[in-house]
Amino acid sequence: MAAWAVREMSDDTLTDLGHILGRDVTSLSSSIARLTAKSKGNADLAERMKQLKENLIDFATSQA
Repeated sequence: MAAWAVREMSDDTLTDLGHILGRDVTSLSSSIARLTAKSKGNADLAERMKQLKENLIDFATSQA
């Protein structure tokens, strides 16, 4: 879910994230695609992703 959050919330690239995490960009991209597809059929997962995004936005605005 971290790769998805980075892609959704930052200007950083998956290449940047891959370097930080020591992961291949292709595996990160595939993970995001699988997570996104799974969330379409899983309301609980979709809600957790929505809440994470809202929490990250709240955190970012509180730090500004």
